[in-house]
Amino acid sequence: MSAFWHRTGGGLATELLDTVRTAAGRPLRLEVSSEGAAAIRFHERPGWTRTDSSRATWLNAAGEPTPCTTR
Repeated sequence: MSAFWHRTGGGLATELLDTVRTAAGRPLRLEVSSEGAAAIRFHERPGWTRTDSSRATWLNAAGEPTPCTTR
């Protein structure tokens, strides 16, 4: 049996990202699809900034290359 649970706003993603940033001990690079406006807002709130834009090497849900923003 498997289940898929999707919920937003609980703070889990923020906590996970904070833990990774602390454990890394160095600056991190994050690639976010330009099509993911909610994801971009999520990462900008705690201070991530855009440093570059390029074509991603991975595909979007439609199977097409997607614009990518480096944060």
